[in-house]
Amino acid sequence: MRLTYLAVLLAAASVAGAVGVAVTGDLRLPPSVDVRQGAASSHDPARVSAEIALAGEAERHGDIAAALIHYRAASLLDPRIVDPRSPVFLGPAFEARLKNWIAAQKKGGAGGAQARSDAAYLFRRMYGGCG
Repeated sequence: MRLTYLAVLLAAASVAGAVGVAVTGDLRLPPSVDVRQGAASSHDPARVSAEIALAGEAERHGDIAAALIHYRAASLLDPRIVDPRSPVFLGPAFEARLKNWIAAQKKGGAGGAQARSDAAYLFRRMYGGCG
């Protein structure tokens, strides 16, 4: 009888987790990433560089939400850019800015739900989470 209750509890927890992921939108890809191209685009250095350049431009204009979208797109194309052990890591300055953006968002900073989702994704990728 206890196993039945445990099974029901685990099923309810799984459904709650799935609903949470669906509500936060963490499974959606940024609009700049075309998944139909598959693995062929995943290691295109020119495309990764273009996304990073767009992110930098958005940062310079103060549009952190757009910058996060482009950084996330670049990390989806080449996850090594957010891996501190990788030679193509964006660097400690990016890591510090990401932490500052997350802290600002926790204090009610601008950016909205999508920016929070993008920042959280980048943070999880950087620190060994599952993305």
